[in-house]
Amino acid sequence: MLKSRSLLLVLLLATSSPADQSGSQQPITAPATEGPTLGEGPGYTPGALQYCSPHLHPPHTPFQYNWHQHLGSWTPSQWLQPLVFQGSSAGQSSLNGGYWLVRSGSTVTKSPYMSRYRIMGASRGWGIRGATAALVDAGGVNVDGSWLRGGRQAASGSRSASAGGATERGRANGASGGGNPSGGAGAVDGSSSLCSDSCHLARNGICEDGSNIIKLGRDGGVQVACDFGTDCTDCGPYRGIVSTWGTERGFKGPIDFLRRQGVKVYARRVTFEPRFLFAYTDPHVDLDVSEQIERAGCMELGIVQVFRHVLSERCAPFKAQTAGSAAQGSAPLVVDVGANFGYFAMYAAMLGCRVVAVEPVPRFLAFLHWNMAANGIKVTTQSWTGPAAGLSASPVVVVERAVSTISTQNISMAAPRKGVWGTASVAGMANNIDQDLEIITVGSVRLDEIVGAAQVLLLKVDVEGYEPVVFQSGQRLISEGRLENILMEYSPGMPETLQRFYPTAGTKTPITVEDPPKMLLEIINKGFTVVQLPDNFAKSGYSPQLLDPIPEFQEVTARSVMYDLVDVAWFQNISASGSKCPWPPELQLANAAAWGDGCLKAPEDSHPKGLRVTHSYNTNLWASRNRSSFKISGPVGLFAPEQDETKSWWSQRYPDKGVGNRACAFLPAGQLLRSRCRCSKPDVCGREEEVLLKVLAAGQMPRPWPPPSL
Repeated sequence: MLKSRSLLLVLLLATSSPADQSGSQQPITAPATEGPTLGEGPGYTPGALQYCSPHLHPPHTPFQYNWHQHLGSWTPSQWLQPLVFQGSSAGQSSLNGGYWLVRSGSTVTKSPYMSRYRIMGASRGWGIRGATAALVDAGGVNVDGSWLRGGRQAASGSRSASAGGATERGRANGASGGGNPSGGAGAVDGSSSLCSDSCHLARNGICEDGSNIIKLGRDGGVQVACDFGTDCTDCGPYRGIVSTWGTERGFKGPIDFLRRQGVKVYARRVTFEPRFLFAYTDPHVDLDVSEQIERAGCMELGIVQVFRHVLSERCAPFKAQTAGSAAQGSAPLVVDVGANFGYFAMYAAMLGCRVVAVEPVPRFLAFLHWNMAANGIKVTTQSWTGPAAGLSASPVVVVERAVSTISTQNISMAAPRKGVWGTASVAGMANNIDQDLEIITVGSVRLDEIVGAAQVLLLKVDVEGYEPVVFQSGQRLISEGRLENILMEYSPGMPETLQRFYPTAGTKTPITVEDPPKMLLEIINKGFTVVQLPDNFAKSGYSPQLLDPIPEFQEVTARSVMYDLVDVAWFQNISASGSKCPWPPELQLANAAAWGDGCLKAPEDSHPKGLRVTHSYNTNLWASRNRSSFKISGPVGLFAPEQDETKSWWSQRYPDKGVGNRACAFLPAGQLLRSRCRCSKPDVCGREEEVLLKVLAAGQMPRPWPPPSL
């Protein structure tokens, strides 16, 4: 959910700086017991938490020294890739942990220039798969520092689970409940086990069905190449809920489906409670969800915090249902439209809520179903059979359709194979050709049909600019007062971009530039209080912050939205009439590059007291019928209500910020004034500022139209 669309993000991710290679090797005595778990290796301190943010990245390219760069599955000889380093051998480990390990006598040494990495351990092996204890009995480095020779022995239903030699047979996750063989997902009875070697990599001496990370309670970094129960010789029998998604089409399960799509799968636990297991793909390919989960074990913690605030107390009494047990009453309902890999749907289910996850993209569905099964959550899948069907028997229902105003129609979607996977969108509205798009056709269903007469505690909507259509399809739910909270990605930048750069394409999509603000105004008029979740809250944070009180937010009022609607009309009127840009000629002469770049556009020329001026492409909103759900610091906007926008150009409220929440200190001097920032480099923009202040005082700057009286 809630991705940044900026090309700058992609460019930042593509840059790197070399690691510091200063210092000398420091010996570390190899432990006599199983190595530390993720995030608890030597040199790690509790304060050194990974920051969850799509904007902040390590000073090197993700996986610069990582095993994901290799193709195919790992073999024992690849676990610790040999290289010559001062007469010793070393191996690479996961970015999320693991030093470069160097054999030196009977000790394991680390190279200080890789000190940003943390050691991962297993009972008998170190290094890459040691991140999840998948190196148990594997070729690599023994805990006494010696090389393992000949790899590990094939398992026969048993596995050494710790350095103490404890043996585990099979795997039990505490889940129970019958299966749903006719649906797209089901469960294997907890009292029985699955044991076959049908995986294409079975009997290679490596457990690759992901059960080791579950069995040993490790945090993560393991590659998953087999479906549960299909790598039995190497992993042992599997007990628990197993997804049968994809089997009706001839696949062994979701992992087999993804493998045949050429998609790699990795899994780790998230860093916040409840520590659920989460599968993702190669962050080289998916720069958003997968990159954040691999690097930090979390994403969008502000949104998670709102989920926790709204759901935890209401859903807690029903937590037993997540294991597939019989329903005890009716748990509150959460509907996730645009569920992606199931991150938020999983969190809501783990809190004890009933969940309807709506996701039409098959690639994403495979991850979602594996994630639910790996965490012992029973799922009912339906292409469409009726309102919230199956919720009484299953805590999670997955609807494999796109939400639209018309049911049973075919809708074209574009799903990226690289870049930001989460920008999969209807008709490719949020995509570009560089993302290697997969074009798919999916069925549709109305939101009112999905929910039926149910009361919804929380509706999350993240559909890449398609949000107005979702709300149009849920008019009954909203009008009848059965919806308590809404969390949405608000994306006015999508139709604006289409209209500006692809005017002919814009006529083929169901969203116009007026639709996002009209949608918001209708939600407000239905009795909701709407607040904006700023990026530094919604998209960022450290895990301990989840326990903090919800901070104050700014309110999106009806007047805020009216400013935006008036701007839309103003921009369109200038464009349609073929009029010249309204900027004074002397200002354009002072800086033609800035004032000639687009006549009127958002957010640069948006009203400084509206909502649109606060973000470049999209933002996050929380709407609630209960105004006491949050603390409000005032109305949204760059300018405070009392500031006169006809006589001032930059914000008195936020003097260090410009339009789109841009930090003035980091903007090029030539863009400062168009972004409503003061000139900080007089030699570059001093003359431009003089002209701007002069024409502003003379009333020659175009004034935003005032909104109608409310």
